[in-house]
Amino acid sequence: MKKRLFLTGPIGVGKSTAIEKALGNQMRQAGGFRTIRKRSAEGKVQGFDLVSMDGKQCRPFLNFTTESTGLDLEVFATSGAAFLRQASCTPYAVLDEIGGVELLEPEFLQALEEFLQGDTPCIGVMKGFEPASRLVRRMGLGSAYEYAHRSLYDRLQRDSDTLLLQWRGADQSENFSKIMEWVEEYARE
Repeated sequence: MKKRLFLTGPIGVGKSTAIEKALGNQMRQAGGFRTIRKRSAEGKVQGFDLVSMDGKQCRPFLNFTTESTGLDLEVFATSGAAFLRQASCTPYAVLDEIGGVELLEPEFLQALEEFLQGDTPCIGVMKGFEPASRLVRRMGLGSAYEYAHRSLYDRLQRDSDTLLLQWRGADQSENFSKIMEWVEEYARE
Protein backbone atom coordinates (compact mmCIF):
# COMPACT_ATOMS: atom_id res chain seq x y z
CA MET A 1 0.00 0.00 0.00
CA LYS A 2 1.26 3.48 -0.87
CA LYS A 3 2.12 5.62 2.15
CA ARG A 4 -0.16 8.49 1.15
CA LEU A 5 -3.85 7.97 0.41
CA PHE A 6 -6.15 10.85 -0.54
CA LEU A 7 -9.87 10.52 -1.19
CA THR A 8 -11.24 12.88 -3.81
CA GLY A 9 -14.72 13.38 -5.20
CA PRO A 10 -17.94 15.38 -4.89
CA ILE A 11 -18.88 17.40 -1.79
CA GLY A 12 -20.87 15.61 0.88
CA VAL A 13 -20.33 11.98 -0.18
CA GLY A 14 -18.64 10.90 3.05
CA LYS A 15 -14.91 11.17 2.34
CA SER A 16 -14.01 12.55 5.79
CA THR A 17 -16.54 10.25 7.45
CA ALA A 18 -14.93 7.20 5.80
CA ILE A 19 -11.52 8.21 7.16
CA GLU A 20 -12.93 8.79 10.65
CA LYS A 21 -14.71 5.43 10.55
CA ALA A 22 -11.61 3.57 9.37
CA LEU A 23 -9.28 5.13 11.93
CA GLY A 24 -11.70 5.16 14.87
CA ASN A 25 -9.80 5.77 18.11
CA GLN A 26 -6.51 5.88 16.23
CA MET A 27 -7.39 9.40 15.03
CA ARG A 28 -6.01 10.68 18.35
CA GLN A 29 -2.51 9.44 17.47
CA ALA A 30 -2.40 11.26 14.15
CA GLY A 31 -0.75 14.54 13.36
CA GLY A 32 -2.22 16.94 10.85
CA PHE A 33 -5.54 18.75 10.83
CA ARG A 34 -9.22 18.63 10.04
CA THR A 35 -11.37 21.15 8.24
CA ILE A 36 -14.68 21.41 10.07
CA ARG A 37 -17.80 22.73 8.36
CA LYS A 38 -19.89 25.02 10.60
CA ARG A 39 -23.65 24.91 10.03
CA SER A 40 -26.62 26.94 11.20
CA ALA A 41 -29.51 25.31 13.06
CA GLU A 42 -31.21 24.97 9.65
CA GLY A 43 -28.20 23.14 8.22
CA LYS A 44 -26.85 25.97 6.05
CA VAL A 45 -23.04 26.14 5.82
CA GLN A 46 -21.84 29.21 7.70
CA GLY A 47 -18.10 28.73 7.40
CA PHE A 48 -15.11 26.52 8.09
CA ASP A 49 -12.60 26.04 10.91
CA LEU A 50 -9.10 24.55 10.80
CA VAL A 51 -8.76 22.20 13.78
CA SER A 52 -5.75 20.33 15.17
CA MET A 53 -6.17 16.57 15.39
CA ASP A 54 -6.29 16.70 19.18
CA GLY A 55 -9.05 19.33 18.95
CA LYS A 56 -7.17 21.76 21.21
CA GLN A 57 -6.62 24.35 18.49
CA CYS A 58 -9.49 25.64 16.40
CA ARG A 59 -9.11 28.58 14.02
CA PRO A 60 -11.97 29.89 11.85
CA PHE A 61 -10.75 30.75 8.36
CA LEU A 62 -13.89 31.11 6.24
CA ASN A 63 -17.11 32.87 7.17
CA PHE A 64 -20.22 32.98 4.97
CA THR A 65 -22.49 34.74 7.50
CA THR A 66 -21.70 38.28 6.32
CA GLU A 67 -22.54 39.93 3.01
CA SER A 68 -19.03 39.42 1.73
CA THR A 69 -17.23 36.16 2.38
CA GLY A 70 -14.70 36.51 5.20
CA LEU A 71 -11.43 34.71 4.44
CA ASP A 72 -8.47 34.62 6.83
CA LEU A 73 -5.49 33.05 5.06
CA GLU A 74 -3.23 33.92 8.01
CA VAL A 75 -4.72 30.87 9.73
CA PHE A 76 -2.90 28.70 7.17
CA ALA A 77 0.35 30.69 7.33
CA THR A 78 0.51 30.12 11.08
CA SER A 79 -1.59 27.21 12.36
CA GLY A 80 -1.86 25.24 9.12
CA ALA A 81 1.89 25.33 8.46
CA ALA A 82 2.59 24.47 12.12
CA PHE A 83 0.19 21.49 12.03
CA LEU A 84 2.01 20.15 8.95
CA ARG A 85 5.46 20.57 10.51
CA GLN A 86 4.32 18.86 13.71
CA ALA A 87 2.72 16.06 11.67
CA SER A 88 6.15 15.16 10.31
CA CYS A 89 7.04 14.01 13.85
CA THR A 90 4.01 11.75 14.32
CA PRO A 91 3.50 8.08 13.36
CA TYR A 92 1.02 9.14 10.65
CA ALA A 93 -1.07 12.14 9.68
CA VAL A 94 -4.58 13.07 8.61
CA LEU A 95 -4.86 15.95 6.13
CA ASP A 96 -8.56 16.68 5.89
CA GLU A 97 -8.69 18.49 3.56
CA ILE A 98 -6.21 20.00 1.12
CA GLY A 99 -6.80 21.70 -2.22
CA GLY A 100 -8.89 24.64 -1.00
CA VAL A 101 -8.20 28.31 -0.27
CA GLU A 102 -5.07 27.38 1.72
CA LEU A 103 -3.30 26.95 -1.64
CA LEU A 104 -3.22 30.76 -1.88
CA GLU A 105 -0.96 30.95 1.22
CA PRO A 106 2.76 30.54 0.33
CA GLU A 107 3.85 29.52 3.85
CA PHE A 108 1.28 26.74 3.92
CA LEU A 109 2.27 25.56 0.43
CA GLN A 110 5.92 25.40 1.46
CA ALA A 111 5.07 23.41 4.61
CA LEU A 112 2.84 21.08 2.57
CA GLU A 113 5.59 20.44 0.02
CA GLU A 114 8.08 19.72 2.81
CA PHE A 115 5.59 17.35 4.42
CA LEU A 116 4.92 15.53 1.14
CA GLN A 117 8.66 15.10 0.57
CA GLY A 118 9.01 13.47 4.00
CA ASP A 119 8.39 9.93 5.17
CA THR A 120 5.29 10.36 7.35
CA PRO A 121 2.40 8.26 6.04
CA CYS A 122 -0.84 10.21 5.66
CA ILE A 123 -4.45 9.78 4.74
CA GLY A 124 -6.70 12.64 3.80
CA VAL A 125 -9.03 14.39 1.41
CA MET A 126 -7.96 16.25 -1.73
CA LYS A 127 -10.57 18.66 -3.07
CA GLY A 128 -11.78 17.42 -6.44
CA PHE A 129 -12.11 19.52 -9.59
CA GLU A 130 -15.87 20.11 -9.39
CA PRO A 131 -15.74 21.32 -5.76
CA ALA A 132 -12.71 23.47 -6.66
CA SER A 133 -14.67 25.03 -9.55
CA ARG A 134 -17.54 25.80 -7.18
CA LEU A 135 -15.08 27.48 -4.81
CA VAL A 136 -13.73 29.61 -7.67
CA ARG A 137 -17.24 30.76 -8.61
CA ARG A 138 -18.42 31.37 -5.04
CA MET A 139 -15.36 33.30 -3.92
CA GLY A 140 -14.03 34.68 -7.20
CA LEU A 141 -10.63 33.07 -6.66
CA GLY A 142 -9.52 33.12 -10.28
CA SER A 143 -6.60 31.66 -12.19
CA ALA A 144 -3.98 31.71 -9.38
CA TYR A 145 -6.10 29.33 -7.32
CA GLU A 146 -7.03 27.16 -10.32
CA TYR A 147 -3.33 26.81 -11.21
CA ALA A 148 -2.36 25.95 -7.62
CA HIS A 149 -5.15 23.35 -7.36
CA ARG A 150 -4.26 21.72 -10.68
CA SER A 151 -0.56 21.70 -9.77
CA LEU A 152 -1.18 19.98 -6.42
CA TYR A 153 -3.56 17.45 -7.93
CA ASP A 154 -1.11 16.63 -10.72
CA ARG A 155 1.78 16.40 -8.23
CA LEU A 156 -0.14 13.89 -6.11
CA GLN A 157 -1.25 11.91 -9.14
CA ARG A 158 2.35 11.59 -10.42
CA ASP A 159 3.80 10.71 -7.01
CA SER A 160 4.68 7.01 -6.79
CA ASP A 161 4.02 7.05 -3.00
CA THR A 162 0.49 8.50 -3.34
CA LEU A 163 -2.86 6.96 -4.24
CA LEU A 164 -5.72 9.30 -5.23
CA LEU A 165 -8.90 7.33 -4.63
CA GLN A 166 -12.12 8.51 -6.28
CA TRP A 167 -14.90 8.49 -3.66
CA ARG A 168 -18.41 8.88 -5.01
CA GLY A 169 -20.66 7.85 -2.13
CA ALA A 170 -23.18 4.99 -2.25
CA ASP A 171 -21.55 1.54 -2.15
CA GLN A 172 -17.85 2.09 -1.67
CA SER A 173 -16.92 -1.29 -0.19
CA GLU A 174 -14.03 -1.85 -2.60
CA ASN A 175 -12.64 1.64 -1.93
CA PHE A 176 -13.25 1.33 1.80
CA SER A 177 -11.22 -1.87 1.81
CA LYS A 178 -8.30 0.16 0.38
CA ILE A 179 -8.67 2.65 3.23
CA MET A 180 -8.67 -0.22 5.73
CA GLU A 181 -5.59 -1.67 4.07
CA TRP A 182 -3.83 1.69 4.58
CA VAL A 183 -4.96 1.77 8.25
CA GLU A 184 -3.73 -1.80 8.81
CA GLU A 185 -0.32 -0.98 7.40
CA TYR A 186 0.31 2.49 8.82
CA ALA A 187 -2.06 3.25 11.69
CA ARG A 188 -2.43 0.15 13.84
CA GLU A 189 -1.69 0.53 17.53
